[in-house]
Amino acid sequence: MKYRTRLIGLNKAIFVSGVTLAFTIGFFLFTVFLLDRSFFLKLSGTIVASVAGGRSTAILAGLEFKLHPIMISTLVFSVNLAWLCIMLPLFVTFYHHLVEIKYVGKMLESTKERAQSQKTKVALWGSWALPFFIWLPFPFTGSFAGAVIGFLLGIPMTRLLIIVISSMFVGIVSWTYGFDYFFFLTGTTGKIITYVIIAVFIIRTFIQNSHHFKEQKPEKPATLKEQKPKKPGALKEQKPDSL
Repeated sequence: MKYRTRLIGLNKAIFVSGVTLAFTIGFFLFTVFLLDRSFFLKLSGTIVASVAGGRSTAILAGLEFKLHPIMISTLVFSVNLAWLCIMLPLFVTFYHHLVEIKYVGKMLESTKERAQSQKTKVALWGSWALPFFIWLPFPFTGSFAGAVIGFLLGIPMTRLLIIVISSMFVGIVSWTYGFDYFFFLTGTTGKIITYVIIAVFIIRTFIQNSHHFKEQKPEKPATLKEQKPKKPGALKEQKPDSL
């Protein structure tokens, strides 16, 4: 009982932190909008890329907008941290209620199924598997999916947050500077190759999610016309029990 009360209090604190960070990001964008519209469009484009395609897409968008790697890393990390701190407590506390909401439920079910599919692999590879999974820049990896895997594995919430946030930070910074240096060496060819690889993963993830949503469609109840009436001869075939 004490552990459950502590977990609920921790989830509230995490959720409030996420909402506060989200409002801080919004206030920062509003200030930039008033001061420099061009810079605002670059920042908002990077955020939209992060929400739509994940960390790798946001990093590539930020580099294409000629933003400094420090700005890209800070912005992408802040957005992903706010998303994690808002969604993880909701997932842990209200999962059974949220799945009943049409689009939110489909998104959570899809994330949970992906996490469960990776759970066995993570458990087999040991304690380094979860940080490595979160560090990867692909659309189907990341902080929230990694946090769900850790939660399903039974990792305590405090330890889970330390693992997820530190792995996410290292991943965002390393991939931002890694892509920047790779593009410096390879030029346009390297950009095209990177964009194609990321696009393939995004399209693959979108197709998998679309297929999952189609499978979740409830079956229509049979109408009166579809319900076949019982044959009249069926009653005659039933013989009374012998006395």
